[in-house]
Amino acid sequence: QSNCLLNTGLWKSFDDYIFSTTALGYKEAEAVFRLKVADQEPSIWGMTVWEQDDDDNESIGSLPLSHEELRAWLHRLFLSNILPVDRDANSLIREERASNLSLFLQTLSHCVNHLGMPAHFIASILEELLKKKTLVTKATLSNESPAPYLGSKDVSKKRFVVSAFQTDLTNQTAIFLQNNMLGFRLLDTSFLPTQKASLYELKLGGISPEYSQSWAFAYGSVSSCMSLGFMLQKKKGSDEYDISTAAGNGNNGNPMFMMMAMMQGGGMPGQKKSSKLRRDLLSSGDEIGHVFSCMNWDLSSQTASFWMCEDVFEKFSAYRFRLIRTDGWFCLPHGDAKLGDAKRMG
Repeated sequence: QSNCLLNTGLWKSFDDYIFSTTALGYKEAEAVFRLKVADQEPSIWGMTVWEQDDDDNESIGSLPLSHEELRAWLHRLFLSNILPVDRDANSLIREERASNLSLFLQTLSHCVNHLGMPAHFIASILEELLKKKTLVTKATLSNESPAPYLGSKDVSKKRFVVSAFQTDLTNQTAIFLQNNMLGFRLLDTSFLPTQKASLYELKLGGISPEYSQSWAFAYGSVSSCMSLGFMLQKKKGSDEYDISTAAGNGNNGNPMFMMMAMMQGGGMPGQKKSSKLRRDLLSSGDEIGHVFSCMNWDLSSQTASFWMCEDVFEKFSAYRFRLIRTDGWFCLPHGDAKLGDAKRMG
């Protein structure tokens, strides 16, 4: 059974519903994951019951889609993980989704070790994402929430700058390889971190009293890590991506205005302009910063914890640490901190 998405009434069709998580239509998802939806007329409401495909054993080793289709799917899944579409963190009804690179790497591992896809093919796609700062692909990056299922409507090649997310991907890939979690080998590992991964904790603090009481209203469900990450910036620069500059919500960052805007819309999701941070990351990549999607956040102690290879930590230790949300795409207010301020826990 599965129902990992909240507010299922947001989706117009079952294809859209499945697409939001898998980046596949539901018939494609059945073929790729070798499962079948039990209901003859599946619905977005309630639980979805999946059954093992009776032909599963016979289909192991065969590809459910062509190489080109599989490549486009994995590119689409990667893009939807690193650049989830803007969502209004103030809406009572909104799409909630888990989006981090650990989930993407687990999917690649599942493709090889459980679905029998060729390891060399999956490894070649991962190496491409690890090496190329600009991804040229037939995959489409959605700018709507929930994302509509596009099928094969758009097959033109597009270019996406992904350099802002490559440090996180190389770090996570190295961690997976160190712990034998990937299940397949890469032909070239010269571009990966070489030192072991350690757990780090960084106590941020400094949340303004102006925001502390309205944290849940202003920033959505911030205790959930589904939409939390951090960004490392070489220079302090301006605070143009802060929530207080209205970079993400267009209401001057005033908690009262935020609450009023939410109430005026009845808490319903609406059309909103793409945030400046998401646009700039797509256009300028790592010149803006390095985005990391895998972390834990303790609101009560205002502490971020994350695993990082020690040579990555050393390389970026002088960089400014910014806690970000990847639904509204803005930086959260907290005390100034550098990555090097984090303590190694083991």
